[in-house]
Amino acid sequence: MVPYIIRQKSILGDIDASYALGIIFYDSDVTGLCQRIDDSFCKENFKTGIKFFKIGHAAGDPRATYALGEHYLSFIHI
Repeated sequence: MVPYIIRQKSILGDIDASYALGIIFYDSDVTGLCQRIDDSFCKENFKTGIKFFKIGHAAGDPRATYALGEHYLSFIHI
């Protein structure tokens, strides 16, 4: 299963894989991904996406940092 392979790469420190997983799980409600795959991460897909973005951010990935910024800015109402 593709998410499993990407997850393994993320565990091994591949920041591209971590970012990809962040996108996959963060947006899985919108894309309907969780209805198409059998994956225990989908139960908490939103939190799982944030987790992978934080891994990427900690590794210095500016894409993940930007994604986290967008996430946290969505809670600010101006």
